[in-house]
Formats: sequence, structure tokens, C-alpha cells
Amino acid sequence: MAGVQVAPFEDYTRELHAMAEVLREVVAEQPDQKVSNVLEKAAKIYGTTASQMKYALSFAGVKNLVKVDYDSSTVAAAPAA
Repeated sequence: MAGVQVAPFEDYTRELHAMAEVLREVVAEQPDQKVSNVLEKAAKIYGTTASQMKYALSFAGVKNLVKVDYDSSTVAAAPAA
């Protein structure tokens, strides 16, 4: 993941989606976790850094995989569509 910013677009989005799925799984285990805790747990599982997982957190939010509450700095599972 270290060089994902310079990867071709398709590879970059594929990587972000895989990372976002890990985030979704972490959040599903325990709802309403602090953002920092979710990033650390997901990074450890995925084998990257929490700072790299921030990109995936934004992606996961846009794709409605998770819901980020910026007021409380927590992450929860996105409501079912």
C-alpha cells in the first residue's frame, strides 16, 4: 500500500475498495468505535498504516460501507439500503 498514490487509477480504486471492506468488517464487530481505533485495527489487519487507512475511510464513507460521525469522531456501520 505504500505506493498506492502513484498506482494506476483502476489499481488505486481496487486497493481502496479492499481496504474499505476491512474497515467495514472492523466496524461491524463493534459499532460506534472511535475513528482512531478503527483505523489502527484495520491497518493492522490489512498490513498498512493508520494514515493510509484514512484514504480508505473516506472511500468507505462515499461508498456507504460505513458512516463517519465527525462530531463524535466515531465510525458505525452504514444503514442498510
